[in-house]
Amino acid sequence: MGRKHRLRNTACALGIVVLASVGLLAVGVGAAGAQQTTPETPCLYTVTPVTLPTGGGTVTVKGTAPGSAVIRVYAGGIFKVETTTDAITGAFEVSFFLNQTAEVAVTIDDYPATGCGVDTANQGANQGRSSTLPRTGSDHVQSTVLLALALLALGTVLVVAVRRHEQVSGGVRSKR
Repeated sequence: MGRKHRLRNTACALGIVVLASVGLLAVGVGAAGAQQTTPETPCLYTVTPVTLPTGGGTVTVKGTAPGSAVIRVYAGGIFKVETTTDAITGAFEVSFFLNQTAEVAVTIDDYPATGCGVDTANQGANQGRSSTLPRTGSDHVQSTVLLALALLALGTVLVVAVRRHEQVSGGVRSKR
């Protein structure tokens, strides 16, 4: 009977550790992706395709800027289209037709001190020639791994303590 009781105690302790670990991870890990922008959020954009075929084509401009900003897109110095960025993520995307390849520029009406530049790191990715992995925006991996290691150490200490306690007490429990 002592062996069943010891096994049950160990299982209960392990269950408590697992539940505590899951609870801490649920609290410690926030939502990925949707991050609030600020007026200091940099404005970056990419243009696809970089060069148009003969006769022109549709050009797509997408990027990020401060949330709820009014974005104006120019091609060859001529205004083409206006859009508003997403209030939370600051993302924007517009498409328009051009007869020939021209320099594309983006301005932000609501934040004149914030310049808007070409996102050179992602410009190549939009052309399908990128050899890098997609970037997911995960910036909390180190803290999550450290939390997992701490929880693993805590679980190990609890299991060892329960086993040690049962060895010292001789495995005999008083009946209630």
